Amino acid sequence: MVSQQEIRQELEKLKTSDSELAKLVEDFIEVNKLIIKDKDNKKAKSETKELHKALQEKGFLKENIEKVIRCCENLVDLEIQKE
Repeated sequence: MVSQQEIRQELEKLKTSDSELAKLVEDFIEVNKLIIKDKDNKKAKSETKELHKALQEKGFLKENIEKVIRCCENLVDLEIQKE
């Protein structure tokens, strides 16, 4: 299993020097964590779609978006295990 530290390091690699893109990635991570915890959260799902589109418009590759989602899932799993 991947450690929380390794996941965080991977997420840091996904960020670029473009501060707007880094902010979009951070927002995308937080919203995805909400969805993973509460799959019925319609507001978060709507925000995710908007952020996904914005990331693609900024040139963030689809496979990187999918990596972020997988990392979010792992982070949530680790947070749940801690509780």
